[in-house]
Amino acid sequence: MPKGLYKTENLSDFKPARFTSEGTVTLCSGTIPYRTVCEDNVFYNKEGKAIASIFSYSYFRSDVKDPTDRPVLFGFNGGPGSSSMHVHAGFLGTTRVFYEETDRATSLPPYKSIDNPDCLLDVADIVVVDPVATGYGLLLDDSCADQFFTIEDDAEALLTFISNWLTRYKRWLSPKYLVGESYGCIRSAVAAGIAGGGGKKRSYAMAFDGLVLIGNSITTGRYFNRDIPCEQTVLAMPTVAAINWYHNHPSDQGLEEFIQEAKQFGDTEYMMALFRGNSLSREEYESVRKRLSYYTGISEEYLDEHLLRWDEEGAVKQIARGKGVDFSRYDARMTLPHFTTQ
Repeated sequence: MPKGLYKTENLSDFKPARFTSEGTVTLCSGTIPYRTVCEDNVFYNKEGKAIASIFSYSYFRSDVKDPTDRPVLFGFNGGPGSSSMHVHAGFLGTTRVFYEETDRATSLPPYKSIDNPDCLLDVADIVVVDPVATGYGLLLDDSCADQFFTIEDDAEALLTFISNWLTRYKRWLSPKYLVGESYGCIRSAVAAGIAGGGGKKRSYAMAFDGLVLIGNSITTGRYFNRDIPCEQTVLAMPTVAAINWYHNHPSDQGLEEFIQEAKQFGDTEYMMALFRGNSLSREEYESVRKRLSYYTGISEEYLDEHLLRWDEEGAVKQIARGKGVDFSRYDARMTLPHFTTQ
């Protein structure tokens, strides 16, 4: 914890902190002035004692006279014990880490920072969230951990924070979006469900206008032997097609057109082929296998051996085509040395 961030180092005598600043960022639409508010959002028990805090970083476009209907994005990482540092310094903030080459052998420090030319502050205000016990978010009373560290309680804490934030800044009429990464996708989905139907602690009477799911973790139930109501390779088609397009250029089409065509194939012919299984004729099977190989970059031999499916490691090796590289799980344009254990 940076020295002097809080008025006291004794958390039993915790006093909320609040910091404000002004700045500008140059985007494609012009130079945007903004105001930031970084602050503790404290949870209290029935006796009025502070037990936890969510820390938020709010970016407000300051030349907007009436922000009543201006969208608000609430962003956070996953972990689940991760601060918002990665989405904050990666793409949501007005300043981000400098990254240029996508095919570097390493991404080690030292890092440089630049004004973020892709910041969305021209079209929406941005609130980046450190949940309890991550980043500057604090658990002030260890005996209250179970009020924040379950899936539902974590989501309810987020909703309580958002509800209070909307009231404080008079933004209940604003379109509201959740931007979650990794476990943050699960947090977003659970929070959106609770917001519409009520949770264990209260009813929130809140509706979100959209969810942005980055590094989607919604389907991780398969790791816990839970049924997933869709074929994983069908869900992965757009991503695998994009990786194949970037590294192998199987088509003169643009990226978006190639992905949409691959998704259409995955949602229809490919899914039906998996459903039909052995009832496919030889000609139908070979046609699907050939087109699947074209869109994914995975060889027909591999697809034969795995009944038209693939796993993550197999797909990486196939798309790399013997280059001895592995793809970053966060940005598959980046390649890393592929290591194997004997």
